[in-house]
Amino acid sequence: MKQLFVLLLLILAACETAVQTVPSSNYTPSVFEEPAPEADLCAGKTCPAGQTCSNGICGCETGKLCGKTCIPSNACCTNSDCVTQNCVNGTCAPAKECSIGEQLEDGECVCSADFIKCPEQGKCIKKGSCCYHGNCPRFNRCQPTTYRSSVCIVLGEKKVCRTLGEQRNSDFYQLGNSTYNTDILAWLSTGDLRVSINGQNITLRANNTEMLDGAKLYQEGIDILGGNCEPDEDDD
Repeated sequence: MKQLFVLLLLILAACETAVQTVPSSNYTPSVFEEPAPEADLCAGKTCPAGQTCSNGICGCETGKLCGKTCIPSNACCTNSDCVTQNCVNGTCAPAKECSIGEQLEDGECVCSADFIKCPEQGKCIKKGSCCYHGNCPRFNRCQPTTYRSSVCIVLGEKKVCRTLGEQRNSDFYQLGNSTYNTDILAWLSTGDLRVSINGQNITLRANNTEMLDGAKLYQEGIDILGGNCEPDEDDD
């Protein structure tokens, strides 16, 4: 009887082991999987001439990108690349010359803080000045803002000074046998005058002397006139 009981225990133990080794319906065998290859971000991407693709982005083979074009590394792309704020065809050019009432900002001449743009006169005028007749009371007219300066030429002991302005910006100087055809080209924010004398462009700085063929040239400062409302002369 005792032997029969031991035999029964052995049979039960064998059955339990067999049950544990039978895989369940949810069993998934362990399988080694190869990692998926990385996607080629440049596949099918066409870059402009002079550029190559890296990680899906087109970049310059040499130099640097300016907009959509590659330029040399030492070339300027925008005005902000230049101390003079004036990038011209990849080269930093001299700073632009601004007119009276203007200042250089991001490479462009804009009205200074105390000036406003007057489209009717095509210039920046002082704040508080009239721009056109509509800024004035009834029966008054706006006197436009104008500039004038006295330009002098000295040759030996002879000296001739003429007052030139926007309305009369050219004159003829005669000193002995020498003649000087003078035209004002620009009234600059620095207080300088850009003039043409006998076809030569010269910058005249206030109370500074320039030389031209033995003659001394200078201007005596720039006056700003007008910008106010005055009674209409046609009004009775």
